[in-house]
Amino acid sequence: MDRVKSFGINGSVEVHEIEFIDRPNPYPTTSVVRPSSYVTPGNFTYVTPMRPSLTPVYNPSIPYAYPIYGGLKPGMMIYISGRPTSNPNKFSINLQQGAAEYPPPDVAFHFDPRFFNRSVVRNSRTNGVWATEETHISHFPFHPGVSFDLVIRVEANRYAVSINGQHFTDFRHRLKPLKKFDTLYIYNDVTISSIRFS
Repeated sequence: MDRVKSFGINGSVEVHEIEFIDRPNPYPTTSVVRPSSYVTPGNFTYVTPMRPSLTPVYNPSIPYAYPIYGGLKPGMMIYISGRPTSNPNKFSINLQQGAAEYPPPDVAFHFDPRFFNRSVVRNSRTNGVWATEETHISHFPFHPGVSFDLVIRVEANRYAVSINGQHFTDFRHRLKPLKKFDTLYIYNDVTISSIRFS
């Protein structure tokens, strides 16, 4: 998909759905586009594909890497709905550079709810080295097997995290430029029902 920027459809065909599958990613992403116009005889319709990272994803397998076309930018909102497994140790959400496991990617924001000690660790990683953890929270908002809605808002100087409609925590930017962080990576003891961006 990196080299294919657009495609055309020509001929007597009615298009109801177009599906894009991003294969280079070790955790494939799928997006579906329902065009607003159709190809009719003698009419050429040019379709510019929606970027996979701008379309919702439902029930992805975990671990899951979601490409963010153009990287992070202020004003971006990331909506994640899911639930911890029934006997979780922890789950993790990273905003990171690329999807490769080795060498370890730089991580701009690591959000790590830990059930074994009821903490939520926030951190960043550069050149394989974790920085100082932030752990202060007013309460632990997650429960085994109970659904949650989490929103990460990218602001000019911080990430603002809300859980179930309530502001939960902030994490000041440590790594820049934001645009180099182009992957949402979710792993460990969680089931995700949907991911979307705005």
